[in-house]
Amino acid sequence: MNDDLERSGMTKTNVIEVAQIFNRHEIEYWLIGGWAIDFVLEIESQHKDMDFLVADNQKVKTHSALESIGFRKLGDSTDWENGNDFLKRDELLIDLAPIRVTDVPRLIGEYSTLEFPKNLLETKILDVEGTRVRTLSPEMHIAIKHSIGSAFEGLREKDILEIQLLKNHMRNRHVQ
Repeated sequence: MNDDLERSGMTKTNVIEVAQIFNRHEIEYWLIGGWAIDFVLEIESQHKDMDFLVADNQKVKTHSALESIGFRKLGDSTDWENGNDFLKRDELLIDLAPIRVTDVPRLIGEYSTLEFPKNLLETKILDVEGTRVRTLSPEMHIAIKHSIGSAFEGLREKDILEIQLLKNHMRNRHVQ
């Protein structure tokens, strides 16, 4: 396993804590990335950060909520208006991607040209150890992976594996 991931010290409990603070502050968010896929598949693996889509009009509210539990903006990170906002507490890193919640959802800033399905933000609520966690359907997690892969240099090995796991999960769910 990658040493950086092993040293991250991030656990499911940390992600649950952030979901709880977002829920308490009524922030419109969607957990995406590795932790979201773990939660959908009901597995747990190591991740270097937590990734969230957040409604673009909730910047102040989101920062205030995260600062209340000790997160601080990384000084050298890009910012909300440029499409990614990074906050850190000790070894925990959060990547916030502001998104316009419209008929056709769009990221803001440098990723605004990425195209997503119209139904991208249809919320899937997971119960993770008694906490309501907002995320996307397996199909929409796959769509995000493909959109990002097409904008960059293709899908990473990790993305290909996660897409296959999500497809297997969907297939098994339909068989039952």
